[in-house]
Amino acid sequence: VHAMVRAALATLAMLALHTPSLSVAVDPSSGSAVDVLTVLCGTAAAESVGGMLDSLLFHRSVPLRLHIVADEAARRALPNPRPPRTASGGAVALVQTQYTEAEDALSSLSSLPELADTPVGCSALPLFAAHLLPTAQRAIVLAPEVIVLADIADLWQYFAHLEASAAYIGAVVDQSSWYTDHPEWAGAQGDSVNGAVLLLDLRAMRAVDWSGLVKQAKAAGQSLQTFGDRGFQDTLN
Repeated sequence: VHAMVRAALATLAMLALHTPSLSVAVDPSSGSAVDVLTVLCGTAAAESVGGMLDSLLFHRSVPLRLHIVADEAARRALPNPRPPRTASGGAVALVQTQYTEAEDALSSLSSLPELADTPVGCSALPLFAAHLLPTAQRAIVLAPEVIVLADIADLWQYFAHLEASAAYIGAVVDQSSWYTDHPEWAGAQGDSVNGAVLLLDLRAMRAVDWSGLVKQAKAAGQSLQTFGDRGFQDTLN
């Protein structure tokens, strides 16, 4: 855990200005919190994540568990740390944060038998949330450039739709024309999906050996090691 990441991300969230009163007074450690994962790869991600965290905390009405993974470049780009405090000087209520260095996360993936010969890059880490968050049952993945416009609890309710349809990933249709303009990259049949906001049923993903499926999806393509944002989305599709 990098101390600068722990303090600087709390500062970026601007908790002192945007922490509303909560309608659910439950300790996040009780298991009733919403799990949110964000992965910071590179300088640009570190520079944009403040807006995402600020908007997430501004609207939230429920306890949160924030899982933040950052690589070395992102950690270097973060501002100097300040102690995370609210406007009144107290600790932030009902927010539990777990920080992981991307290098440690990638090392843990290399120990998986199904990925033994498949190097993984930082930007592909959201694909392996079921492994990275071993105690979480569900998680929402938010890209660092996302701005949250409503209560994250509203999005969490859509997990009921996933269960009803026996699906384990929820995503929105990509609004860009990338896959239409580049058919050689198209991995999806029909509409492609955007990876910036994902609902992941981690229990179901573990049950179907999701890590093994990811490896199969890329068996005939690029190494996960070389993935940029586009590559991560290609594999997801």
